[in-house]
Amino acid sequence: MKVLGVRCSTKEIRYAILEKKGNNIVFINKDSENRLIFPQNIQEIEEKLKWCKTEINRILRQNEGISYVVIKVNEYTRGENLAKREGAYMDGVVMLTTHEHNIAVSKKLYNQIEANSSNILKLAESINGRTDKYWNKGMADAIQCAAFTLRGMK
Repeated sequence: MKVLGVRCSTKEIRYAILEKKGNNIVFINKDSENRLIFPQNIQEIEEKLKWCKTEINRILRQNEGISYVVIKVNEYTRGENLAKREGAYMDGVVMLTTHEHNIAVSKKLYNQIEANSSNILKLAESINGRTDKYWNKGMADAIQCAAFTLRGMK
């Protein structure tokens, strides 16, 4: 069973494809593409959303067998801002695109994946190590979401 974990922000989308093989969880795209950076010439939110949809479609098409998608959404506080809203729009595009592919999707907050912003890097790294490039909390969020979901599936 394969799960796609996703974490969207205003500058990039991080994603992890994890697969459960027996009792092990394998990070399939650890050493390959796992970071989508918005092209510099795309500034308007509508164009970013269109680009996001195209890229999510491509990922789903190129990685057959993904049976579930889980998105780490923003933790909403009084400090909501434009960046958090744009991230939420991207999350919506991922949900819609996933639904169009007839793949189940869910959204998670840190408490739902037994993590928090201070321990997410260590938790995700303990699964299959860290990516060689661009290791950050967004990548860790995607990994932990996918791994937590796989552990709960039979």
